[in-house]
Amino acid sequence: GRAYMLGGFRKIRIGRAMQCEIPIFDPGRYVSPVHAYIIREGEAHVLADNNSLNGVFVWRNDKYLRVKNWRLIEGDYIILCYSEKRGPYVVVRYRAY
Repeated sequence: GRAYMLGGFRKIRIGRAMQCEIPIFDPGRYVSPVHAYIIREGEAHVLADNNSLNGVFVWRNDKYLRVKNWRLIEGDYIILCYSEKRGPYVVVRYRAY
């Protein structure tokens, strides 16, 4: 996988649009053009759903949690688009270093 540094940004876009700081290649178009944001709040990062059609989830404590705004911690798995039948579609791991 690829690593993206969040250091200099206050707001990071994640999605299939080319202008996103974290672009997702998605020929199936399940991921929205700007699906979610990672927003810096002080020393923390918050994951925010951008009203995406297929949702933003976090894998924590052996569960998929659908989130609108979520304070990320080291090792969180960010999931774009999740279905109980198909599982996670795009998985991004958050690292706080």
